Amino acid sequence: MSSKSSTSKPSKSKSRTAKPAAEAVAVVKKSPASKKAGKTVKIAASAPLKEKRIHGSFSMPISDYTLIAELKSRSKTAGRPVKKNELLRAGLQTLGDLSNDALQAALQRLGPVTTKVRKKSGK
Repeated sequence: MSSKSSTSKPSKSKSRTAKPAAEAVAVVKKSPASKKAGKTVKIAASAPLKEKRIHGSFSMPISDYTLIAELKSRSKTAGRPVKKNELLRAGLQTLGDLSNDALQAALQRLGPVTTKVRKKSGK
């Protein structure tokens, strides 16, 4: 029997969380072939683990979409085109760096967003 390499994809039934690259050296993975022999395979530090992506749905006012379009335009003019998800992720990182008081002040500036509950069409 041939053993699988450490680059094989994990099974879809297991959920994995991403770990920083510094911790990647300490991660030990057992391959199915090595379980019988009791051997373990270390994952190289240069191989970053993929973070699981979650696709969700949320509502934003038109003014926020307009702001996203403006920020995309400004970034393109500056020589670094970006996608909407990059802007949203950068915004989250920036909010994460704020102090608690500054975060609360930023949240207070937002207006409420009303959401509609969609009815599921059943047959």
